[in-house]
Amino acid sequence: MGTKGQASRQRLVTAARKMFRHQGFTKTSIDDIARAARLNRGIVYFHFKNKDDLAVAALDQALESEFELLEGFMGDETNALTRLELMIDGLVRFNAERGCRGG
Repeated sequence: MGTKGQASRQRLVTAARKMFRHQGFTKTSIDDIARAARLNRGIVYFHFKNKDDLAVAALDQALESEFELLEGFMGDETNALTRLELMIDGLVRFNAERGCRGG
């Protein structure tokens, strides 16, 4: 896949993440995602078999960015308990800075 193909795939995944987060999976259609990504429906099916396949790609991307965030909180620490504490403290700070109360 060329650079243009990778860019359109990325736009679809990013749009899907936003749409799923705001509307939920069942209320989001392939057409909604294509429109949000400013691409046509055919491009969606070029990159993904169906909405489920696109959802898996969106989840993979979300988890990847979460792992990067967690790794940043832990730094170079090697002790497992300390790593866990740093991760929890980091998440609490991260969410507090963004006004997330949890629950």
